Amino acid sequence: MNFLDVPYRYPARFAVVDGFRHAYVDVNEFAGEPVVFLHDVASDLDAFAAAYERIGATRRAIGFDFLGFGKSDRPPIDDAVVLYTNLLGGLLTTLDIDRASFVGHGLGAAVAVRFASEYPERVDRLVLSAIPAVDRLTEAEMATAMERWTGEVLVGLDRAGRRAWYQALAAGWNDLLEAELQLREELAHCVAYRAWARSVEDAMTSLLHHPVGHRLARITAPTLIIWGADDPVVSPLAATRAREELTRARVEPLEPCGHLPTFAQPEAFVDAIDGFLSHSASGALDGSIAMRIAADVEPWPGLSPGVGRLARRLFEQRDTLAEVTDGLTLDDVIWRPHEGAPAIGSLLLQAGAAVGRVHHEVLVGSAVPDEISTRFGFSTPDLAPRKSPNRLIAEVAWAHGQFESWLRERTDADLNRGFTRDGSTETHTLRWLLCQMIEDTAAIRGKVEVIRQMLAGRG
Repeated sequence: MNFLDVPYRYPARFAVVDGFRHAYVDVNEFAGEPVVFLHDVASDLDAFAAAYERIGATRRAIGFDFLGFGKSDRPPIDDAVVLYTNLLGGLLTTLDIDRASFVGHGLGAAVAVRFASEYPERVDRLVLSAIPAVDRLTEAEMATAMERWTGEVLVGLDRAGRRAWYQALAAGWNDLLEAELQLREELAHCVAYRAWARSVEDAMTSLLHHPVGHRLARITAPTLIIWGADDPVVSPLAATRAREELTRARVEPLEPCGHLPTFAQPEAFVDAIDGFLSHSASGALDGSIAMRIAADVEPWPGLSPGVGRLARRLFEQRDTLAEVTDGLTLDDVIWRPHEGAPAIGSLLLQAGAAVGRVHHEVLVGSAVPDEISTRFGFSTPDLAPRKSPNRLIAEVAWAHGQFESWLRERTDADLNRGFTRDGSTETHTLRWLLCQMIEDTAAIRGKVEVIRQMLAGRG
């Protein structure tokens, strides 16, 4: 089998830009809101086949094969990332597209970042997955990063070595990955394989020499960062760094998932993209804390692993909130630093109320029961109740206990299920909502700590 013989889910077309022939697919081409998909190193446009089918049902979905990959030409390339970025504009113009949203994974994410930073007027929204080389690496780090990506290594792999190479990229294995491996095994014996391997090395070398961290702050488009929580190629910590630089972004971790989300978690991957494109990207963001949540912690007892890890982070924030109120008096919890400032007591009630609102109004889909509304002062959110810190913390623990009971009925499949608050048009996954509750509780804890320090300096 040759690369030109590979069956794509949608027939490949060809466009000539700057003398090079590029393969592409154009699904629902007469629809509005074009979405352009940009693939990773050693991949091709068909990696996004499931996304074309879903996104292409309502929008124009376009995928390109980068030069050197898939069915596109394979010329020698001196600086792949720069060339791909420059050619992307020409490809869009050829297809009569002035402005689009972009979905990029790995190499595609780096190209999307460069394009969005240089041509912001042409970008509606960005979805970035596993952004490589956020920061510049040392020469030693570059050498280590290139070890498995050189053309010589790829050409020299036998069947067992090729399986190990792909398995090292994935967290777990499934039939989609097995089929992809079998396809690559057949392609390894064709005449064009050596040129393909050279393209892999050229693209990786270019990626490592063009970090994109300094470009992120220039991006104004709403951005979704998707990351495999177990990615062995690009650390999830890079998502934290990217989120800190972007002005309008949120993070959606996938787990269990390595570096190949379109094969390992295709439905969750497309769900995240479709939800982001369909609903507003405004509001609170779950960036840096969300990725720290993906760290390997023991799940909360009685909960499924993915749900349990997030729940543990939430309950840890609750317990830390209790610790920072230890030793306070009744007068302390109603004291305000100045008029209009919150008291510690009202902040503690907010911590319980936030969990109660999400639990009932969003996840259960019902009005908050009167008992809870009264208990947490929904009608008087700034009221500082005359209750001891221990009683208030007990109220927070009660709200969390109610929520924990609901979580015990959930599985990890529910993490990527969308929930919508009654009367709202925004949909968020359970994963996003849990991350948001963690951030809210952490923010309240921080405010309590600041007021406590001010209490200590009153005399």
